[in-house]
Amino acid sequence: MQRNKHELLAPAGDRECLRAAVCGGADAVYFGASSFNARARATNFGNAEIKEAIDYCHAYGKKAYVTLNTALREKELGEALELAASLYSAGADALICADLGLISQIKKQIPRLEIHVSTQAGVRSSAGADLFSSLGASRVVLARELNRAEIRDITKNAMAETEVFIHGALCVSVSGRCLFSSLVGGRSGNRGECAQPCRLPYEKDRYLLSLKDLCLAKHLTELCDMGVASFKIEGRMKSPEYVYSVTRIYRRLLDSARNATDVEVKELSEIFSRGGFTDGYYTGRITPAMNGIRGELTEPKRQLTEKIEEPRIPLSLCASIKRGEELSLTYSSEDKGSVTVRGCIPQEAQSRPMESDDYLRPLSALGNTQFFVKSANIDCDPGLMVPVSALKSARREAIDALASKYVITREKPNVSYTEASRRSKRRIKSAKFFLPGSVSDRAREFFDVIFIPSDRYESKTANGAFLPEITSEGECEELKRTLASLKERGCRHILVSDIGQLPLVLACGFESVHTDIGFNIYNTEAASLFEDSFKVRAIASPELNLSAQRALGSATVVYGRIPLMTLKKCIGRELIGCDKCKKGDGIFRFKDRKGVTFTGMRACSHGSVIFNSVPTYVGDDKVASSLTDVHFIFTTESRSEADGVISAYAEGRSLGVPVRRIK
Repeated sequence: MQRNKHELLAPAGDRECLRAAVCGGADAVYFGASSFNARARATNFGNAEIKEAIDYCHAYGKKAYVTLNTALREKELGEALELAASLYSAGADALICADLGLISQIKKQIPRLEIHVSTQAGVRSSAGADLFSSLGASRVVLARELNRAEIRDITKNAMAETEVFIHGALCVSVSGRCLFSSLVGGRSGNRGECAQPCRLPYEKDRYLLSLKDLCLAKHLTELCDMGVASFKIEGRMKSPEYVYSVTRIYRRLLDSARNATDVEVKELSEIFSRGGFTDGYYTGRITPAMNGIRGELTEPKRQLTEKIEEPRIPLSLCASIKRGEELSLTYSSEDKGSVTVRGCIPQEAQSRPMESDDYLRPLSALGNTQFFVKSANIDCDPGLMVPVSALKSARREAIDALASKYVITREKPNVSYTEASRRSKRRIKSAKFFLPGSVSDRAREFFDVIFIPSDRYESKTANGAFLPEITSEGECEELKRTLASLKERGCRHILVSDIGQLPLVLACGFESVHTDIGFNIYNTEAASLFEDSFKVRAIASPELNLSAQRALGSATVVYGRIPLMTLKKCIGRELIGCDKCKKGDGIFRFKDRKGVTFTGMRACSHGSVIFNSVPTYVGDDKVASSLTDVHFIFTTESRSEADGVISAYAEGRSLGVPVRRIK
């Protein structure tokens, strides 16, 4: 069957899953190497297995994408770049990357290697997509929390092609903005080690943060009409049975250009779901009905190694058996062209002459290869014969030559990366106040830059504003108007929270632009990209230790409750109701199963931000005393509490309360 232009992309966590994805009908498969991928607990593929996995995909006409999508520390960037060079030489069709430093280095040193930007990079607008295009990316994997209009408009407006998740697990935090597992449990989601605290119960066995699995099977035709290039199935931690069964259903839907029936959705749910499916982000119905937990898993009654077969590539065969001429065989495929070989000169038959079927049988017996003969044209003179052994020999030569066209091997480029240190020479103290009323005269005297929410900005309170935690495509025009208004009202400094906001802010000419912690600045290459290329002040990832943060030459968060999650759904509404959430400053609290209290705040158009239970603080650390470029985060602190923190930091004292230390 002629397939449409939309790619079906399936996951593979090991060899059996790779085979399941191919057999299920995927057009492309994505999988991780042994390091630097966001599913560290999957089996993944070792260095010796990567080439084999890529060749296997190519043998069946499938593309192979390899994930290098974790945040990279400075000392890891050289190793990751070397791995990228090896993957290029092994024939990888693209790398899926999130780290800006790695993306920058790959395009400098391996410019022909295609880059797809991971959903971990949090692309929510065409402005964000175009920024990555300017860095050399050809595709962006859109954030999973976008609605249909946002996906449509980004796909229409962005320079890069788009890839959209259509099935699988959903993070409750917006893409690329979760520090919960890292700061609370010591296992970083940005490093592929997420412990999934969102799947645990909170507030008396309520699963506030656990979402049902995503299923867009009833929206496929709409996504096709939008022009989305690739439809992605999540599941590198899932079984081969899951991969095969889910891929097979979506293959059927795409080939027949239709949406799923209720029966097919039920079939998908029986394979795996968390209390059913949700399309709440896509449809905009963001309600508590999206919440769900894992129930009993029903696996398909199928043994993959025995019951399914790899797809085979159709060939056309042309054979010429002429008196006095060498045997000529041509095998042709649609995507790789043709191969022609010549063999012995046919003999005059001594007994029964061979007819076309006699030639066709050995020439179409392609055995365990990835090919089968779909059509054949045997042009033979009467009265001749060719030994079957000669026919088979010519066939093997031709098929081997054609198969070699499906194997991609490139010369490995020479790459290198020298670890660097960019000690900041700036002497800037900045602070982000979620509550403008907490800004005191003492704060204005102590800080060089004070950011308050852009929708509550007053020049008498602060000289800077921070933008909403996320900005999606449909909110960009409103953001432009907000920026113009801020400029008119005397705002001099802007703290950018979302990468799609950056191009819009840079066009406005503010005195200074700063990137917040959500940019996940982990290495000097990423820091240099922002600070040297974009001329902005970057704040280092709070996941790094103090020495690593100082080496970046970026600002360090020295005090504050770090935002653990940014949600597009309002937890406050579920806990205390809309009316109470809207009153005052929209602050709410909830406890985990151990009794630890977390604070949240309404944000992002009925979304939420959840903060760590204790503040980070390094004011009494001797190493921290040498930091000159520092940043504070004040969330629910009162004016007197904020002043107390400022005094303690200025005097190098402890706060006298439990804090998170930066190791």
